[in-house]
Amino acid sequence: MVLTISAQTKIAPKMKKGMKKVYVTECTIKALSEDPVKVSFETKYEVTDATSDGYVLDLLICDVKSDAKSNNLESRMYSLATEVLKDIHTTYATDKDGKVTKLLNMEEVKKQASKALEKLIAKLGGSDSIPEGTSVESIKSDWNEEAMLESVQLSTSPLVLNGKTISNG
Repeated sequence: MVLTISAQTKIAPKMKKGMKKVYVTECTIKALSEDPVKVSFETKYEVTDATSDGYVLDLLICDVKSDAKSNNLESRMYSLATEVLKDIHTTYATDKDGKVTKLLNMEEVKKQASKALEKLIAKLGGSDSIPEGTSVESIKSDWNEEAMLESVQLSTSPLVLNGKTISNG
């Protein structure tokens, strides 16, 4: 007789209004010709509303650290690009399982990201640092709610598993 056991777990955190957490997430960015750059983000999460239908979460990236070498142009560029994410505040709505469904402050995020992009361009040496054929406006035109929600689902954020069912047996 063969016994097969299959188990699944649905990730659905139960949150309460006022709940606060700080998560540190780490990722590695590998440029084509360079050594990998390790980046860590410290992000504050706060539940600002909780209903039977879902939650409202405020996120703030409060610290970014990188091991990029200052003498390596590519790794330094990736490091600067991640550093400008610091202090960007996002507010997400989720379903009852905690899966992110909507970005509630898209216009504010666009303004913050625009300032961050300007800061990055200045640190990289001005508008001459933008690749030929690319404009600041073309970069900004890619900023939309759909892309932001997709990035949450593809990131190292603790939110990425919320609402998913995983096999564990």
